[in-house]
Amino acid sequence: MEITRSTPRSYYALEKTRKIVGVYGPRIGIEIISAQLLLFFDELDYWDRLDRFQELLTLMWQCKEDSDETALAGLCLSLASDDLLADLWKWFKRELIREIQVPILDARIVADLLRHRFNRLPEMNDDKLSVTPTEEERYNYLVMFPDMTFRHGVAQLFEIVGETYREIHNMGLSACLKEIENAIDQTDHQRAVRRYDEAKLIIEDLADALATLNLQFCCEDDKCPLYPEQDAKNLRDLLESGTELEKGVGDGNSFFIELGKWAEQAKFKILAPSSQDSLACRYRSQLVMTTNTMEAMNSFLSELVGRVCGEEWREIVEAKLNNNKNVCSQWLTEDRRELNDNKPTIEGGNTGKWQNEVSVYFDRHVRHCVFEVLTNCVHAPLSIANPWKLSDMSDGMGLHATMWWKISADDCFMKITIINACSKKEFILAPTEASSGLERVGGEVVTYVVEDGVVSSRTEGDASPLLVELLSALTCLPPKQRIAATIIRIPLMTTIQER
Repeated sequence: MEITRSTPRSYYALEKTRKIVGVYGPRIGIEIISAQLLLFFDELDYWDRLDRFQELLTLMWQCKEDSDETALAGLCLSLASDDLLADLWKWFKRELIREIQVPILDARIVADLLRHRFNRLPEMNDDKLSVTPTEEERYNYLVMFPDMTFRHGVAQLFEIVGETYREIHNMGLSACLKEIENAIDQTDHQRAVRRYDEAKLIIEDLADALATLNLQFCCEDDKCPLYPEQDAKNLRDLLESGTELEKGVGDGNSFFIELGKWAEQAKFKILAPSSQDSLACRYRSQLVMTTNTMEAMNSFLSELVGRVCGEEWREIVEAKLNNNKNVCSQWLTEDRRELNDNKPTIEGGNTGKWQNEVSVYFDRHVRHCVFEVLTNCVHAPLSIANPWKLSDMSDGMGLHATMWWKISADDCFMKITIINACSKKEFILAPTEASSGLERVGGEVVTYVVEDGVVSSRTEGDASPLLVELLSALTCLPPKQRIAATIIRIPLMTTIQER
């Protein structure tokens, strides 16, 4: 700092930082750069300030945990003036957001602040996810920049097309299209025109809803049959064809014959239950899961459980090892270098079939969030009995499993509780792209560590009512054994539509 003050060598602090960070870590670099900015801010020119703000962002992205230093970096970055913000943001997005997943909460806060300020610059267009985003950019945008308009768009979409086929019969668009056909059959042309006008307004709302959906987040690009921009355009083309039709309204019966055909076409393209190409079927298949009263509740996670315990088990364990994650010794050879032949067992704690049909929001992020929690069975040191009921075996040696899960639904959420033995007193449930996707639609993931019926750690979220319910439900916890209890709450479609 003295060299900076007494000589024109303002770059010395930057050079020194880059040399010592490799030895002492990024936090010491943050201290040096922050001190120079706070002490000599007015003496640094445009490019000097820009270099130091870029260096602070780089150092924050190298930190593994939040600290006083990362908070200090955030404070200094708030000093970035509007005149250099455009250059800073473009560099930030190119060098960090597109290349490296955000590591800590302080970095997320800073990124959100800078983006908010960038979007307010009068000469700049609002920042958006790139047309061809990297996986890192997709992750960062979902975690750092929650899009509240997405939930509104989903709600509006399914209010019009219905979350199940049976539901649409009495809904606005379906009723209007059916009324058009009935009115034409009864030669009630005035009623047909009124219903036609109503149908056009609803289709316009549907196109607007689709225009707000950024499905780059919730669908796999190469597999997802959803194209909201193109679907919105197709709907507007349908409306335009109706406008052309109106030009022939003076032709009497011929107009109503064509109007009937238009209504039939609209019904087929938007609502047809038997066509996998219809808009309603495609969006339901990717974004909604509906329970079946003919199916056992324990079958709800069959596909995900099968992946964890079968075809993807080796890949799951190897990924954990490659990322230096703890893997329980029961899955490894004695030298802990290779996977042995053991595989986990994951059992459901429900009995019977679904009593009611329940529709829940279930896009790829929600699905993968559940999958991620199930893969935590790699940390389980031993198998446990069903924690929700006493063993059916008189000798107390009932079915044991590596992990147990149980599902239930109330008026607002579907709740999946996942239980397994654990050895740690606490652990950090880091946010992921999948869990952030769940939170974006109003869901949450909460994890507790429980020992002898007492919670020793709550690692995520604020859900004391969930905790009370959890402890009262777990009637058969293994004595002296520490367990991890993760609760995933997924919003029902009715909850999303309440907005």
